[in-house]
Amino acid sequence: MTERRQRGFTLLELLVAVAIFAVVSAMAYGGLRTVLETRDRVEAEGQRLGELQLAQGVLARDLRQHLDRPWIDAWGDRRPALAYDALDAEPRLELITAAGREGTQQSVLRRVGYELEDGVLYRLGWTTLDGGGEDPQTRSRLAGTTEDESRRRIEAIRFTFHYQDPDGTLQETDRWPPDAALGEAGQLLALGVTLELGNGEEIPRLLSARGMDHGNGTDADLD
Repeated sequence: MTERRQRGFTLLELLVAVAIFAVVSAMAYGGLRTVLETRDRVEAEGQRLGELQLAQGVLARDLRQHLDRPWIDAWGDRRPALAYDALDAEPRLELITAAGREGTQQSVLRRVGYELEDGVLYRLGWTTLDGGGEDPQTRSRLAGTTEDESRRRIEAIRFTFHYQDPDGTLQETDRWPPDAALGEAGQLLALGVTLELGNGEEIPRLLSARGMDHGNGTDADLD
């Protein structure tokens, strides 16, 4: 009986098989790398948008809880309950809010602020209402990054105050209160907030001020 000879792979066949395996592996690795890079970009974009939405949400909440109650600074001078001037060297939005006290139905007046520094938007807080200085006691990061050429970096923030003057005319300004030479400020209707990001993208939002408690700003409010 003749034994059947067992035939193995030739060297050429082995080389072809190895080459095919290498090509398939490279394609699979490239596809996996593309998937992982896409996932990382999606996660980073989601985090970026989440931060921006959170920052705008916190500002909208503070604006809804704003109370027109002037405060007294450390030198005894009367300061407005809402203040911002785009021409300041380091512009800062400051306002008085009536936030709820934790565990109770009572509210407590707080002085809070917002400022942009080196690509990052911060929320500021003061532990005292009257008699406090310019430096806040708390400084919480809301959004942005200090990294250059990053989509998360906030290059600028612009505030536009939309209000109705005493004669019923709709006005807008980039400072609040408006110029004293114009007389009484009138009724604030909305606050426009525009974030300019590191990639040139602008994210505008218009926050309603109709839910705000507008007092008369008299000395009686300071009691």
